[in-house]
Amino acid sequence: MGIAAQQKFRIRIDKSLDEGDRVRVGLDIISHIQKKAINENKGFKKATGRYKRFPYYSPSYAKKKRSSITNVNLINTGDMFNAMMILKEKKGSLTIGFLPGEENDKASGNRHGKYFGRPADPGKARPFLGITRTDLLTIVRNVRKERKEIDSKERLRQDI
Repeated sequence: MGIAAQQKFRIRIDKSLDEGDRVRVGLDIISHIQKKAINENKGFKKATGRYKRFPYYSPSYAKKKRSSITNVNLINTGDMFNAMMILKEKKGSLTIGFLPGEENDKASGNRHGKYFGRPADPGKARPFLGITRTDLLTIVRNVRKERKEIDSKERLRQDI
């Protein structure tokens, strides 16, 4: 079992979403977080409610990793992001994060800038858990649109 506090965040969503749609929204949020971190090297800064580029590697660490200082990679093995999940879903909210353990500890290190047993360094933190309100609304809108399409196809099948 890991030693870091459980890494998670709670997000409010429309209360009219049913359980299936809440799960779909949650999975789409996880996918969105992964894409932002992997493709754009960006994470969510809770204080501003916006995305922010991850801090660069130090030159010595980049050399050790055989990488450029700007090529921040949070997916060395992919295990940490693969462990992200919907921890809880209920009417009006979702909780997304990690179960206690090694991947939770990695997430904590990245979110707080605490690496290799050293004290936390906020300047090296790569906080990736979170989503902007605009992106959340887009995801919810897309899930609703897909639900309407599925419902329409279902009604057509019943009419045949």
